[in-house]
Amino acid sequence: MRQNLLSFLGAILLIAGFPVVAEAVNYPVEAQYELRSVRHSLQTKTSKTDVRVEIDLPDGSSLLARTILKDIKDYLAVGQMNGKRQPLAVSDKSNLVAEAVKQHSAYLQKSFDELTQGATTEEAKEMQEYYANVQYVRHIGATKIVDTPQYVTYKYETYMYEGGAHGMTFRSVTTYLKPNGKKLGNIVDKTKLRQLQKLLANGLSRYFKKSGYPDMTPAKVRKELFFTKGIIPLPSGKPYLVKRGVAFVYQQYEIGPYAIGMPTFVIPYKNIYPYLTPEGKKIVKPFLQK
Repeated sequence: MRQNLLSFLGAILLIAGFPVVAEAVNYPVEAQYELRSVRHSLQTKTSKTDVRVEIDLPDGSSLLARTILKDIKDYLAVGQMNGKRQPLAVSDKSNLVAEAVKQHSAYLQKSFDELTQGATTEEAKEMQEYYANVQYVRHIGATKIVDTPQYVTYKYETYMYEGGAHGMTFRSVTTYLKPNGKKLGNIVDKTKLRQLQKLLANGLSRYFKKSGYPDMTPAKVRKELFFTKGIIPLPSGKPYLVKRGVAFVYQQYEIGPYAIGMPTFVIPYKNIYPYLTPEGKKIVKPFLQK
């Protein structure tokens, strides 16, 4: 078994110098391919702030685990008003969540104070009175949603509310190839967008039907959402791998009003395969017969 596994890895490394799954190999999940993770969660509230951080922290020191840990640290970095981000300086990863909650809470409190203090004009005073009853909210998550012998997929999501009619959720999903932690790029061929229209429309229609809108047929999807000349765009975020196929997610307001949520759907591997990049086809090919 071990010899077969080594041969398999050698074949991977030889393909165009890129570490992808080149052959359909059915092997059990062995220790070196498992991405063990531990859920860490912490929430703190004050009268003005509500911060929660929940992550699936990768265990071990493999390249895969280190790559994901770095991405989690980057994702938890505290955003600054001038656009810069303050990285989390944490030597012990077990303290990562506590430090993230601490820094985000301090950042939100400072943002709140800067906005509501020192009002001099009548308009500023009205704004101060409004924000006196607002609680700044930031809920951040990094969740392992798929783990297979070939890859692991993480969802990074943040919910924010700082006043206004409603909060906003931002989501990105990343697939990491095993065993080296290579991050999956955009594997969909953008030049074949027009050929993809039927698959995208069907996927969106399935999403709406599951969300309680059975009358949202593919034709109605094309007509009623925010598309230029009726062409459904690819999501701004990269597609990602799940066990059933390639998944797509649109952000809030990306293709429709806030009320439609974040349209998400999966296109089966056999259906999406013709519309992938050469790299994408190499990665997806082993899953076509499953």
